[in-house]
Amino acid sequence: AAEARLFGWDEFLGTWVEHLLTAIDTAVLGERAPTLLALANRNEANSQKQVAALKRFKVGVKDAARVFVLYAHEFDWLFQSWAVKELPTLMLFGPSDDTQDHQGRVELIGPLDPAEIAEAFKRRLQVEFPGARFPKSEEDEEEGQWPWSWLRR
Repeated sequence: AAEARLFGWDEFLGTWVEHLLTAIDTAVLGERAPTLLALANRNEANSQKQVAALKRFKVGVKDAARVFVLYAHEFDWLFQSWAVKELPTLMLFGPSDDTQDHQGRVELIGPLDPAEIAEAFKRRLQVEFPGARFPKSEEDEEEGQWPWSWLRR
């Protein structure tokens, strides 16, 4: 929002531009770093389940992958342009070269658990996460592993 005011934009336009830049960043940098882009509906049960699984995935892989979640109510224009029909949809981005047929991007319909996501990265994009451990829930993970876990004390 502060950046928007620097350019003379109102807060809504600034938020929209920020979201657009996030989407572009995901697509462009996904070739260099494994990236997961989840398209979800904030109020739908399967999307909520997927977002919870994405949190566990991120805890398990740590900095080995980037994870973004875009919600339908904020990105309707993008969902329409990409012809997204089912939510949640997961887009996996990884390294690509001319010998691969996936072009560095794979689309999957969720919800998928963290191990299934890791397997899809491995099988479809040849990206592995050695040593990744995925907690079954926040409570199952060791103290301090979850972001902001100290707030729950």
